[in-house]
Amino acid sequence: MSRSPFDFDQWHSEYLQASSRQAHQLILTLLEQPLSVDWVEEMDLGMILVEMRDELASSNDFPAFLHFLDVIRDRHPEIYAAEYPYFDTFLVDYYLYRDEPEHLRQALSNFRHNPAIGVEPLFEVCEILCLYGANEIASELCRATYEPIRKSSDVIRGAEDELSRVPLYVSLETAYCQQQSGETVDWQALEAELQPLGLSGKPQVLADLRRDLTAPLPRPDELSVEFQNDLAQFLRRLAMAACCHLATHKQMSFLTTRALWDALVEFLERRDVPPSKLRSPEAFFTFSEDELDRYLHQLVNAILSERSTTAVGLLWGIPYLYDFLHGIGVIATSTHQQVIAMTTNLKGVLSAFFAQSLWRFDFVHRWQPPDSIELATFQAEAARFRDTFEHTYPLSDEPAAERQERQLNDWAASLDLPTSERSPATARAAAQSPPVIPDPPPPAPYKVPKQKKSPLKLAAELGTKKKKRR
Repeated sequence: MSRSPFDFDQWHSEYLQASSRQAHQLILTLLEQPLSVDWVEEMDLGMILVEMRDELASSNDFPAFLHFLDVIRDRHPEIYAAEYPYFDTFLVDYYLYRDEPEHLRQALSNFRHNPAIGVEPLFEVCEILCLYGANEIASELCRATYEPIRKSSDVIRGAEDELSRVPLYVSLETAYCQQQSGETVDWQALEAELQPLGLSGKPQVLADLRRDLTAPLPRPDELSVEFQNDLAQFLRRLAMAACCHLATHKQMSFLTTRALWDALVEFLERRDVPPSKLRSPEAFFTFSEDELDRYLHQLVNAILSERSTTAVGLLWGIPYLYDFLHGIGVIATSTHQQVIAMTTNLKGVLSAFFAQSLWRFDFVHRWQPPDSIELATFQAEAARFRDTFEHTYPLSDEPAAERQERQLNDWAASLDLPTSERSPATARAAAQSPPVIPDPPPPAPYKVPKQKKSPLKLAAELGTKKKKRR
């Protein structure tokens, strides 16, 4: 008895009305069918699969998530290959957390073989590898993708330089360890290893890094003069000193420290502060809780390129960097204490925002505790992060029409807030909704209420309310 032909129109009609749980089953049924290229493009099936990927990832139902990817990969490898950056980035998080290096290498194979179609996700993957201190795998990936990215006409010129820095800092860490062990560093061999990465044509860069690695750090007053005369050199010298300090005292990878340092400097340089107020290292490294709060909010609220990993790395990394800066006399004790208090407060807010998926950021507990945080506090926080890996959240039974209406209502409600205070949750909901609602014109000047909540806190609270309605 022959099977009835699959009714694609009926499938699409049911999918549009389905809850998340029903949509999951409908998609699995669909993937068992042969699919024409034209139909896949007409339905934008890639987007449908990516949206379900987000639903399953948020549910923490890892067996269901892995099965979902296996079905796509086995039944429709061409679709998987076209959308791999959106699937494999989660696998990288998953296998890094589980400390499964061979599975991790498999999850990175598409990035190695076809990096140009997923450049931004490639850089995100490099960042998470650096924050985990996965030196060997990060270096392998960047060496494999450097030349394809350099030659690609679809990638901004110079993007490959970010990739070359990863093997460079792995080599510098090796050289530092050799120095600490009393061995002689073969600098010519090191430069030869880096030659395929375009660094052989930049002898001054390598010479500066070698000097920073081997020379003692200047006194605070000398650093202050250097700050005035050459800010770039000042920051580069401190970056290397931080790498060496944290490698020695916290066994932190150079890659990890450099990622934290770059995130900190990016934040500090993006503040709207007149240069006249940044005339000393102390002033440069001083910031307010409101400035950091708003910057973190921007990172997690970015619709086109969310940078949650950067936000968490920055917030949890600041205590390590400010312990170092305080230790070498660049910042005062009062500044150090204020920064530690501010970051402690904002950690609670950001943790609430990512309450269901904190395990994704557990790289912060692969580091040794900073000196400014008590061990018991560090261990209790690590337990909370890891506990989220064990909790699953069933897919919603809320019908599609009701879900879309709620998303639009949330988005409309968020428009009453100043642009800087729109929540990440409602922004993402709007981005996934069919209608495109433009941003309103900038609000007229208004007096800020004295008890105004932080943008991150508003986002976390709105996210909690959404969960209760489900």
